Amino acid sequence: MSETKETTTALDRIREWREEYRLGLSPSPLEDVTQLGAQLDLTHAHPSGIAQLFASGHVTLDSLFRDNGMLRAAGRRVERVLDDQEAKNRISGVGELSLVVGVALWKGNQMPVLMYPVEVRKEGRTVEDGTVIAFTGRVRLNAAFVAAMRENNVVLDESKLFDGSNYESGTPETSAVFSTITARASTMFPDFEIERHIILGCFMDPSSQMLVESQQIIDQLAQGPTGNTVLDALSGDKSAMASLEGSQIPPYSPFDADPHGEYEIGDVDNTVRYAAQLAADGHSVFVDSAACNNTAEQSAAIASRCVMAGHSVLYVPCVTDQKRRFMQTIAANEMSGQLLDIADDGANTAIDRQLITAVGFQSGVATSRFDQIADELVGVRSRLARYLGDLH
Repeated sequence: MSETKETTTALDRIREWREEYRLGLSPSPLEDVTQLGAQLDLTHAHPSGIAQLFASGHVTLDSLFRDNGMLRAAGRRVERVLDDQEAKNRISGVGELSLVVGVALWKGNQMPVLMYPVEVRKEGRTVEDGTVIAFTGRVRLNAAFVAAMRENNVVLDESKLFDGSNYESGTPETSAVFSTITARASTMFPDFEIERHIILGCFMDPSSQMLVESQQIIDQLAQGPTGNTVLDALSGDKSAMASLEGSQIPPYSPFDADPHGEYEIGDVDNTVRYAAQLAADGHSVFVDSAACNNTAEQSAAIASRCVMAGHSVLYVPCVTDQKRRFMQTIAANEMSGQLLDIADDGANTAIDRQLITAVGFQSGVATSRFDQIADELVGVRSRLARYLGDLH
């Protein structure tokens, strides 16, 4: 079998896995807008407020709703949206707010089309007077909508759709983008149309994120090697597979290692120390751990070993509680000075503080203390070995 056919077969297996995963899920708000619970509908907001939002990138709630009754109702809906965001962040770790513009309708489907990442800030004493809605990134096509169209041979290229040179006005205006999408989709779905709804809410969840990112990875792999050795090997790339097969990996040992080389914090077993050693040496590692294990402590041990090897570590916790336990483990082992929470509003200040501290850092004290404790442990271990030998 040729390498091209092997790669195609491997990619087909990945596609089958993704499809099986998708079929086991309930429809998300990205696939069915009616599944969204808490939401703020801006479709009938004041036109000047909508214009201000898209022109300047931010707008206050009272600019969107000029009527007092509508403003109070909008304030209550914003509170529910923020509560929903907080709950999703706490439970699943994903609570992104999005502003959806346009809902595509065909054959009973109702899918969001354009998605703007937004944030909602409370800057006043009341929700009605001090709430600001602001864009935090550029507009994207709903990946679930793009995938649904692709499955029916309607290809939507996001870069071309948002390229102003493809429009007479020179800018990708929303109405022009919708017209282009409708023209292409109508060839397969005569009843296809896009209604101009504008909705604020938490559309993204972990399963949706998995589907979006896995499809992006599959698309990249279909174009050829990505440079990620593990992904390329999974897709059937022979050079990547040979690279992994030829890796020089030290053997696992169940016995106690030399304390002078144990850089992992916490009380973890040798399997975790082995994984930490492999990661610090630059290998890609999957840790299959039981749900009852303290995975935050294991992650902290692996991260500390990588830091001691001179690497920077990006730790992405799945849920808020995991993040809290990871930070507690780091703090308990006096490594808080090496930790930066990039989600914290004071991250920039923390970076400045760490840089200032690093200027006056003296490694001699810490190193000598570590070596002293390691020497003591070696001595204790030797005495215990002799004692146990005498017993026998």
